[in-house]
Amino acid sequence: MIPLGLLVIALGIVSATRWRWLRLVLALIVVSLATAKSVEDIGKPIDDWKGIVAEIASHARPGDVVVVVPAEGSIAVDYYAGRQANFPSVVCVPGCYPQRNLPRPYGSNFGAPKLIEPDGAIVEQALRTHGRVWLVQVSVSLYDPKGIVRSRIAAARTFVRYHGNSLAKVELFE
Repeated sequence: MIPLGLLVIALGIVSATRWRWLRLVLALIVVSLATAKSVEDIGKPIDDWKGIVAEIASHARPGDVVVVVPAEGSIAVDYYAGRQANFPSVVCVPGCYPQRNLPRPYGSNFGAPKLIEPDGAIVEQALRTHGRVWLVQVSVSLYDPKGIVRSRIAAARTFVRYHGNSLAKVELFE
């Protein structure tokens, strides 16, 4: 959206002043910034939700659980999991997206709050009723900077392996 926004700004600049040379220079600067941002964004990794869900589905066993943090990741997991046979049950922490008006700070939007210590009880309940745990996390430093969910899982289960990129990651605990 940044390149598109910069292009809108450039169009506004073109119509904002009477000096033709100033309009041209300012518009070229803004268009150059938009182009540079577009080129930069092409190389960034994306959340491969289809791949994440396929990875879990292909290695899941009966009794497994998928813990999704933040809950907004559950939308993509639910969407692709519906296409997989025998996908494990999903537990969203702190709850299914969107979670609004909770007495806590929020991360990037008003539907995905940051995690607090009492959210660990949701994880502990899932641990009591399930065997292996697939932890799916997005933007850990933003939503769970204290590592509340991962530390609760790691205290009860052993880390087995990791799958993902710098944005979305999946960890398996047995």
